[in-house]
Amino acid sequence: MRMGKKMKLNTELQPYFKKHAPSTEYHKLTVRTINALVRSGIETMDKLCSTTEEDLMRVRNLGTKCFEMTMYMRKKYESEME
Repeated sequence: MRMGKKMKLNTELQPYFKKHAPSTEYHKLTVRTINALVRSGIETMDKLCSTTEEDLMRVRNLGTKCFEMTMYMRKKYESEME
């Protein structure tokens, strides 16, 4: 049951990432990035935007490439919201 809840939360970030991903490497990062964010409590794009860069750097299993992709998507989302 717990796994089902996490999978449900993943779907909130995943559609945005899939639609706006800049490269084919994204497909290698998707599951890892989303799982790391969800496990740390970042379940929506709004929550991602309100999280500081320092806090994102502390997210477990969010490596350099995943962090860069996350920051790119965050900036893109913020610019769309303006």
